[in-house]
Amino acid sequence: MAGLENWDQLTPRQRAVFFCCDGLKSNAKLASQKTQAIGICGQDIFDRYYLDNGNEARIKAAYDKRDPRLNRWTASRRDSTATRT
Repeated sequence: MAGLENWDQLTPRQRAVFFCCDGLKSNAKLASQKTQAIGICGQDIFDRYYLDNGNEARIKAAYDKRDPRLNRWTASRRDSTATRT
């Protein structure tokens, strides 16, 4: 998937970089979130893969292009969890 290069070579902790919100580099108010993200995935991975503008759009695009067979699973999963109290 374009934008998620090397996904298979990254550990689950390193993949967290793809799920960070936009603006961690440019918004000083998000400094603690940036520090936390770097603590999880590592500075080198953060520098290589994080997009300050477009990180959220990239993961959304990957989600939207996922295998359509997963729609059935996520819909049934959502329905089953919605009925729990």
